Amino acid sequence: MILDENLEKAKELYRQGIAHNKANNLKKAVACFEKAIEYVPGLSIASLMATLTYVNLGDFNKAKIYAQKALDYKDTLKTTEIEALKKILRT
Repeated sequence: MILDENLEKAKELYRQGIAHNKANNLKKAVACFEKAIEYVPGLSIASLMATLTYVNLGDFNKAKIYAQKALDYKDTLKTTEIEALKKILRT
């Protein structure tokens, strides 16, 4: 089924993004998170990680875009994550 395939692809890209992030390959990490979001737009954790990675890259405009995307699907996020995203949007 296409939805299952997209979810599996998104999860794998998310895992790759986390690995790149840990290795401080931030541009590769954010590319993985963005691709994961293309497969599953509601994957809020990938949007959250894209936000944080863009903050680390110093690209606050892109960070705000992904912060809003994450908040659009905030039902799967923790309260502390939601508050952090809102703070980024206020800056």
